[in-house]
Amino acid sequence: MKWVGLVALFVLALEVAAFLLVSRFLRSPVFAIWMLGLAFLVGLSLINRGKAQLDPANLMSGRSRPSPDGLAGLLTPLISGVLLAFPGFLTDVIALAIFIPPVRRAFAQPLFKLVSHLAQRAFAKGMVPPEAMMRAGRRVVDADFEVLDR
Repeated sequence: MKWVGLVALFVLALEVAAFLLVSRFLRSPVFAIWMLGLAFLVGLSLINRGKAQLDPANLMSGRSRPSPDGLAGLLTPLISGVLLAFPGFLTDVIALAIFIPPVRRAFAQPLFKLVSHLAQRAFAKGMVPPEAMMRAGRRVVDADFEVLDR
């Protein structure tokens, strides 16, 4: 866990250095801040689009299980949106690189394994809503109860 803090501090230092370089190149820190604001808004839009495309039941059902490339295509807007929403030019460059097909293909298989593992854990822990489990072909037992005083 010590490494997480060090990595975060290192990335923060790189982002500050990148911001200073871009501001100096553009000769206007205000314009650089506007660019980061625009990237943030685009990131929020991509996050909303990516969330709408994901459904845990579709990932777990055998009928519509996507391929690694298909899953990477589904997650590309969401991951890029999160990276664009973080302030900084390095994360913006990484977010745009994810849209390049060879880069997306390089991360498709590890991403597919991660999402499949997370979806299986969500089903096992009952974190998926009953409607999604029914669409996945699993049986859901639901009941109401009332506590009676004796």
